[in-house]
Amino acid sequence: MVTVTIPKNMNSQAANDWMSPQPHGWFPQSTPFVMTGIILMHSMYRILYYIYENPSIAAYLSIPSPSSDYCNNSEKCGRPDLFAFQCVSAATFWTIGILSLRTWYARNGARSSMQVSTPEHRIYSGLPVTETIASINMSYQLWDFYVSLSIPEHCTIIMMTHHFVAAIVCWSVLTSRTLGCHAVFFLGMSEVSSMWLVLLDMSKYFSPSQHSLAHVVVEHVAGPLFVVTFIYYRVILWWRVSYQFWNDVQSVKTTGQSERLRPGRTWVLHLLLSLMIPMGILQLYWLTIIAQEVQGVLSKEDMA
Repeated sequence: MVTVTIPKNMNSQAANDWMSPQPHGWFPQSTPFVMTGIILMHSMYRILYYIYENPSIAAYLSIPSPSSDYCNNSEKCGRPDLFAFQCVSAATFWTIGILSLRTWYARNGARSSMQVSTPEHRIYSGLPVTETIASINMSYQLWDFYVSLSIPEHCTIIMMTHHFVAAIVCWSVLTSRTLGCHAVFFLGMSEVSSMWLVLLDMSKYFSPSQHSLAHVVVEHVAGPLFVVTFIYYRVILWWRVSYQFWNDVQSVKTTGQSERLRPGRTWVLHLLLSLMIPMGILQLYWLTIIAQEVQGVLSKEDMA
């Protein structure tokens, strides 16, 4: 019989629970949490939508009008859909980002566990916050997919496919308790750049006035941090962690641990592996777009 040694930094009740053989089903135990998240997100969206549409409230809160490129009404320019969507996205990404950063870089956290633990633990053990990150992310991906159907700027093949694939990964983590520490990275740390992207998108749709505090924050803080965090987490570390996950999967399959710990669910590992490369290529595609945007900004500064 193959035994598994639990590293000291993963020796918690949560880790032991995940490492034991797990029953599985099509619906995760956290389904009520996921559904609650969707309801809260959409409630927040509808409230913000109403606030934007109400002239007196919008004027009192100094909510800006959209940029001319995104006006949908020549008589009364307004985009409550974009405004509400960006606010909900900001709240979600900052929640996931902060939870993930604390979990990844904490002493004896996910990052250190990735370096010293066994393949079985990296795939199957769970930090207490892993399920929370996966549940919030799944709530957002499902809600985003639904709402984006009515927002032309977001209803693109690439973005809708991305939401669908991300939801599959979240579902795999929650139903099969698979990915372990890897989930903190793929579902959490990969969203750190989105914390800054959502601010850039908001300024794109609702341009702040020149020399305002919002303009300075977007121009000199959010922009550079987005580029740096995207390159580091979504390109460099993405491929490094994906390669480690591939090696870990081969290990647990060879030792038989995949079937012992998750009977009949080894196919989930194959599914996740099949998604890692396309998602990694998508990150590289987005990187080329970011490079073009950065080049455009630098060109404007040179001309000025």
